Amino acid sequence: MYPYINIFGITIPAYGLLLVVSSAAAWLLLVVLSKKKKRIDTEDASLAFLIGISGGIIGAVALRPLIKLVEIIIFREKYKMFSAGELLDYMVGEIVFYGGFLGGIIAVVLFCRKFKIEIVPLFDIGVPALSLAHAIGRMGCFLGGCCYGIELPYNHPFAVIYPSVSAAAPPGVPLLAVPVIEAGFLLILFAGLTLIYLKSDKAGLCSLIYLLIYPMGRFILEFFRGDILRGRYGIFTTSQFISAGIFIFGICYFMFGKRKKSILKERSEGSGVI
Repeated sequence: MYPYINIFGITIPAYGLLLVVSSAAAWLLLVVLSKKKKRIDTEDASLAFLIGISGGIIGAVALRPLIKLVEIIIFREKYKMFSAGELLDYMVGEIVFYGGFLGGIIAVVLFCRKFKIEIVPLFDIGVPALSLAHAIGRMGCFLGGCCYGIELPYNHPFAVIYPSVSAAAPPGVPLLAVPVIEAGFLLILFAGLTLIYLKSDKAGLCSLIYLLIYPMGRFILEFFRGDILRGRYGIFTTSQFISAGIFIFGICYFMFGKRKKSILKERSEGSGVI
């Protein structure tokens, strides 16, 4: 919609600006929550945030080339006439949220293992911040013109028409405002997770809710995306497969937690501890 913003005579990409804003907002929320609920040291949370950002940047940039490389290998007959330059252009060119999510998770887990920091409390405080940052980032997508939705009738209440300066969306075509819808969904998720974090002392609850709720919402929204450059295998997109994997992991996480509590309870009762 507005891919560039002019501030004091300086032209700044709207998407890049909102990424910076989203990172600052996430960090501030981490600091506030860590001071209100003393589950994790504020310094540890801040260091993990920086580590997660670093891993997230690498993952966000690397996921598309990895996925496209696998696609090229599997369907090599389809791409054998492409030049090396054309293949490179096809493989790179966008950052992917799930790549950043997975890259950040890996980086934070390695950081926690190295310095013996509890992972679950860190993830519990991290998911509200991640949801807030993601919501702001999606508004960057909306302004920039990427991640746009399917075509709609001109009089549709949820349609948005991008100008010719849009980064990716076709201009002059009424499209479903998917980034705005996802941003609203993420803001609701952020509010709910923040409230749960402040009111509940149940370790892992915020992480579990995020692992179940966001993938479900993302899986559904993917059906309404209109950008054609994303990976698609059969009727599902790459993001839908990743969403399904994260959701299944969340279910396993929940079942493992219940099993662990049951074992601890049986041991406690068996030893006579009340």
